Formats: sequence, C-alpha cells, structure tokens
Amino acid sequence: MIFPTTPYDIIYYTLPLTIPVMGGLLILLSDLFSQSKEKNYLSYLAIITQIIPFFILLRIALVKEELTLFSGMFQLSGTSLLASLIILVSGIFTAMIAPNYLNKHQIHIGEFYTLLLFATTTLMLMVMSTHLFLLLITFEIVSFVCYILVGFLRGSPFRAEVLIKYFLPGTLFSILFLFAISLLYGQSGSLYFATIATMNPHTLLFPVSFILILFPIFFKIAIVPLHHWTPDIYEAAPAPVIHFIAISVKIAIFTILIHLFPTLIDHFKNGRFWINLLFILGLISMVLGTLLALVQTNLKRLMGYSTMIHSGLLLMGISSYIDTHDPALKIALFNYFVIYLLMNSGLFTILSLMELNHQGVTLNDLSGLHHRKPFIYGILILLLLSMVGLPPTGGFIAKFYLFKAIYDTSLFPIGVLIAIALTILSSIVYLRPILYVHQEPKGKDIFSTPQMGEYFVLTTVSLTLLITGIVPQWLNSLIDYLVR
Repeated sequence: MIFPTTPYDIIYYTLPLTIPVMGGLLILLSDLFSQSKEKNYLSYLAIITQIIPFFILLRIALVKEELTLFSGMFQLSGTSLLASLIILVSGIFTAMIAPNYLNKHQIHIGEFYTLLLFATTTLMLMVMSTHLFLLLITFEIVSFVCYILVGFLRGSPFRAEVLIKYFLPGTLFSILFLFAISLLYGQSGSLYFATIATMNPHTLLFPVSFILILFPIFFKIAIVPLHHWTPDIYEAAPAPVIHFIAISVKIAIFTILIHLFPTLIDHFKNGRFWINLLFILGLISMVLGTLLALVQTNLKRLMGYSTMIHSGLLLMGISSYIDTHDPALKIALFNYFVIYLLMNSGLFTILSLMELNHQGVTLNDLSGLHHRKPFIYGILILLLLSMVGLPPTGGFIAKFYLFKAIYDTSLFPIGVLIAIALTILSSIVYLRPILYVHQEPKGKDIFSTPQMGEYFVLTTVSLTLLITGIVPQWLNSLIDYLVR
C-alpha cells in the first residue's frame, strides 16, 4: 500500500476528484455569462471533464497502484478504481444523452451539468471511502443532488408528489444512518472500517447499528420493503436523470456493500443469519419486481421494476460474497455491473428520445418502430434480448457467470434455482416490447431523431454487448486483473 507524501503526488492522485468539480464550476460560470441560447457546448465541457479523470484512474488501475490518502480516510484499490471507472462512463453517457432532452424541455442546462459533475465526483469519493463519516457526507451530498435533479422537469404534473415520496423517506433514513454511525463510534471509538471490524461484536448495539445502516442503503437500491418510490420517480423524472440514478448511484451503493458489509458481518456472532436475510430479501425483490413489471404498460415504470429485479439478483450475489469472499464471485459481480451499465444506458437513451415529444410513454408508442426508425429498432431488439439474457449478448454472459458463482458457493442452491426460474419468467417483461414494435402503427411517431451523442451511446453499448456476448473472456480478464 502506497502513502503519497509529496504535494505533487497528492495533487496527481486527487486530480480525478478535483477536475470534475472544477469543470462543474466552469460550466456554471459559462452558463451565467453566456448570451447564447445554444448551450450544447456545456455538455462537451461535462464530457471532457469526466474523460480526463477516466484515463487518469485507468492508468492508476493498470499499473496496480493501491494507495491511501488523507490519514487513510479513502483508498484507491482495485475495487474502488473499477467502480469509479464505471461511474465515470455512466456520467459521460448521461452528459451525451442530456442536451437534446434539456433543450426540448427548456431545463436549466448549466445547473444540470454542474450537479451531474458534483454527484459523479461524490460517488467516486464514496466508493473510495474507508471512513464512516466520509461515507455519510458523500451519501448525503448525492442524495440532495438526486432530490434536485428528480424535480428538474417543471412541467410534470407529478413533480410535487414524487419529490415528497423521494425526499421525506430519504431524509428520515439519512437520520437513521447518522444515528447508526454514532452508535458504532460510541462502541469502537473510531469511524474507520478496519477499526470497527476489531470491536466486540457481541453487544446488542452492534446489530442495531447494522439494521439502521440497512434502511438508507436498501432505500437507494430499491430493495423490498423500501422500493415504493421507484416506479413513481422513474415515471415523473427526466430520462437522463433516471439514467444517472439507476446506474451510477446504484453501482456506487453496491460497491459500498462489497466494501462495508463483509467488515461488519464477519464479526457478528450470528453472521449467517444476516447473510441469509440479505439473500432472502434479494430473492423477494426479484419476485415482486418481476410480478409488478409483468402488468406494466408505462415504459418508465416498467424500467423501475426492472431495476428491482437487477438489485435483487445483485444483493443475492453480494450476500454470497460476504459468506465466502470468493474472488470469482467478486469478478462476476463487477462483470454484471458493466453489462448493467451498457444495457440500461441504451434503454434510457431510447426512452429519452421518446420523451422529447410525448410524456408518459407506453408500450403502444413502440408500435410500428421497425418501419419508422430501423436503426433504433435494431438497437432496441438487441438491448431487450440482452436484458432477457439470451446469447450471443452480454446479458447472457453476465447472468451466467453470476448465477454460476452464486451456485458454487452452495449458500442457497434452491434459492439460486428459484432466481433462475424468476429470470426466465421476467423474460416476458422484455419480450412484450418486441411484440409491440412489430405491430402496425397506432398513432403518431413520437421518436425524435438521435443527435451525435445519442448515436454514440447507442452504437457503443450495442457493439460492446455483442462483442462481450461472442468473446466474453476479454471483459472477465480485464476485471480479474483490476480487482485482484
């Protein structure tokens, strides 16, 4: 482990965090003093100030430099670096699909990109944190940015309702998070993960603290029974915002689970009970998400329940990893993160194109797509088949590796078989839109013509999913190299 001491080293290793912040401030000032009505150049600034940190972090990851900064409060490890790279790609994609949407709905453009960059930086700091207070601060900053972004679409009739459903429970659970941290500090005298892991786990306050920590985390990733906000927020918020929340925020939270939960549960007297509880909650989330998605006709609500299915499966994988610490399972989880990013980026880009001219998009709005927009039609079919998990797509590879890794742990073999059966059942959720796109047109064409950024995102995710489905070893080998 490296401990940078010179000012040059500290500046270099913190550049991936400072560049997006400086970019956000520059965008805010440019938007303030610019007289031009055309402000797409702000999206280019947002993209550039995320691409530069991406390559700096990639260089650090490839040369296997693991280091600790600021008295050990955050750490650049293989896991945190890979999660940060995924978060940056998600932020870049968000900045690429946003301009068309923001211009159409006349949303404050500069503020959007500034908040996006601040949130991306905070999420990177979150996955690097090894200190509970730093984790709390980053968690709260991201929460408040999400509350603001969700309410950006002023014309939405559900704006006030969804803000209340998202803000009030989120604030309550944040208070519980702070209370849990205070309890842990009172028992251990420290807020560092490593120190907390050495404390006496047999006191009653330790499991109480753990339960309180579960509330805000499960709320953010939409795990039963704290999933109620998901469909309403997904339906009412702007598509680029939901893209960011569904991908960047969730992957950051799941990375924290990989970091934090093994530290806590390994020292529980009845640790197996908590592992089983996490696994069962993941399985229930898959069941409920699948059943509710089957009856949806609104596409954004359907995507909300779809993310519940993914969250449940990932929680099952993380519970198995906590039990075994199997490196193969960790690689399978990050493989799933990457494929999840690609699939959802493509689908939310298409939803963004649909929402430009029409709010409340439904399955009927897909009718006649094979005639009207052949390019989008082809991409959509590929993305949906990948969500189903059919070869030769990346979705098949991700689900195969994750199910195999979970099954090999022998934690819940029957539970894995149930999850596989649910995955087969959930294929109906993703096959239904395929039926609609082949129907005769039932109304006007609401699809907007993709701009350069949207073309790039759709082409990139589609090609990567295909290449990964045909030659999966490249991604597995890269993740294996980075996280080990």
